[in-house]
Amino acid sequence: VISAYRSTEGLRLRLTADGRPVKVGEPIRMLEARNSEVGRGSAMVIPGLFTLVCTNGMHHWSKEEVFRWTHLRADPKRIAEELRDAVGPAWEQAAELRSAWRRGLAVVLPVEQDEQAEPWLTELVRRLRMGHLLGKQLVEDVVAHLDHPTTARPERGRWSLATLTDAITLRAQQEALVERFELERAAGRLLEG
Repeated sequence: VISAYRSTEGLRLRLTADGRPVKVGEPIRMLEARNSEVGRGSAMVIPGLFTLVCTNGMHHWSKEEVFRWTHLRADPKRIAEELRDAVGPAWEQAAELRSAWRRGLAVVLPVEQDEQAEPWLTELVRRLRMGHLLGKQLVEDVVAHLDHPTTARPERGRWSLATLTDAITLRAQQEALVERFELERAAGRLLEG
């Protein structure tokens, strides 16, 4: 268990089975399990990556895949069986995301200076239709996070696609839950597509 969190939205567990300790700056596969305590929401398993930078860490979520079971009927046996069946595929998706992050280390961004990074990132956001997620202030903040000590550094210290996704997820930690999750998924989409 990486972390456990209880809120008004229910219980959230972050788990890994990589079998090694979590090290600062090294992404590991993660599954996040959530359940609505009042039984009016849903149970979910979300594959992703976890990078330790603080107690919250950074997260990259895999595309749009979320395994979800709505609480339509009080049928915990059905949910438990489907949850058990979803863990393997979710774990594989987390592995694919980690591979995409590693490949992203080799994709060097076509900018070298802070002055160039902001217009380039603004154009990328526009092309990817992510404008509703990354406004002007968030773009500036993401650029500032490119040089954070916990973001990935490929050879020769240049920024990479993995650096960019790390910077987005690091900045996402300052947002409310829903916005944070959307930014983390957007970072995952950058890596995968």
